[in-house]
Amino acid sequence: MKPVEVSIIIPVYNIEKYVARCLDSVLAQSYPHFEVLVVDDGSTDGSAGRVLQYVQRDSRIKLLQKNNGGQASARNLALQQASGDYILMVDGDDYILPNLLEKCVGKLEDDTDIVIFDYLTLDKNQKTDKVAVGASAITAGTAPWNKLYRATLWQDTFFPEGCWYEDLGIIPFLLLKAKNICKMDEPFYVYDRSRDGSQTNTVNTTRYIDILFVLQHLKQQVMTLPGTHTDDIAGMYLEQLGYVMTLSKSQFIQDKKRTERLSKKDGAGTRKSMSELAHFHA
Repeated sequence: MKPVEVSIIIPVYNIEKYVARCLDSVLAQSYPHFEVLVVDDGSTDGSAGRVLQYVQRDSRIKLLQKNNGGQASARNLALQQASGDYILMVDGDDYILPNLLEKCVGKLEDDTDIVIFDYLTLDKNQKTDKVAVGASAITAGTAPWNKLYRATLWQDTFFPEGCWYEDLGIIPFLLLKAKNICKMDEPFYVYDRSRDGSQTNTVNTTRYIDILFVLQHLKQQVMTLPGTHTDDIAGMYLEQLGYVMTLSKSQFIQDKKRTERLSKKDGAGTRKSMSELAHFHA
């Protein structure tokens, strides 16, 4: 039987200090059947040069270069060129544990669309904490990197470009689209929260409104799915997610007028009570 081939997509932008760690963790995988598509999104530091050193060492690694357009556009470029049966996404400033592919591929069945796994967060003191996620579109989280996807799920499906929180605009859609999801209660990914320049640690109040845009994009995607996905689950999920994400981000905003704008600019009824949210998650 032909082994399952995995395409690993890694967007890179000005992370010269971290990209070698990421690629080392990929090459340390105990499962060898993969290709690596590294997309240099117009870096102005030595990131591309570091990647080229790895390209020369291992033929499974390919470097794609483009003008700066954001992480979504970098992933979209790689999705168009990926040739694997399954797709794994890794951020270039994070890294993966050596048994990720072996464990996830080992859990695959003929009809498995997505494998979801837990992850570790890494702080500035190099301390790690495990984050456990669920297996549904609500509980699995919107990060693209703690999931192994059947490649055909991405057919004609791309990240919305030109905005922040682009993961929210497409990952829940794929989870709702998937017919068979496998959940592994082990962490295989290390999410590095220590880098000051990362999007997670960057406060940009003008970008918080992007949440509303990607929610609308997500809603449009979900409405193309058949069955009950277009009913209560999809509608409540979009509303509650908009409400929760707005509140979680607004606590960091010093400008009270912007905070009020976020709380009021809620689209079609995203302001629900926390008691309703708790009932929904239950």
